[in-house]
Amino acid sequence: MLGEEELTKAINFVLDALLLKQNVISCGDVSCVHRWVDDYLKLRTWYSRDADINVEEVKTWIAGECGGRDPELLTDYVRVALGHILLSSLSAGFAFEEFMLLKSAFKTYFERGYHCISVDHAQLLLNA
Repeated sequence: MLGEEELTKAINFVLDALLLKQNVISCGDVSCVHRWVDDYLKLRTWYSRDADINVEEVKTWIAGECGGRDPELLTDYVRVALGHILLSSLSAGFAFEEFMLLKSAFKTYFERGYHCISVDHAQLLLNA
């Protein structure tokens, strides 16, 4: 039986695989993003399933974390971070079957348009 931390990692891994399969992201190794998000979430508390995620804040934060200047990679990282944060917000304070959590998160991810979020060169220059 998986502990809570291992289960969370497994669910994030499955969501990443779904995003990769749907061509929402192209980078297969996004483990660094999950470490960053875990640290990020320690500083914030998600109480509401309907809480809006500040996408611009996440973009700026991810750009600062990776220090990269590749918009395609940053776009993948931002999309993965949004998925991880969304999973955390949906699961906060709730106990339900993992498949339903993943299904709900995947549906909400697309409903909120996170699959269309991107980082472009102009944004990188603003954050430099």
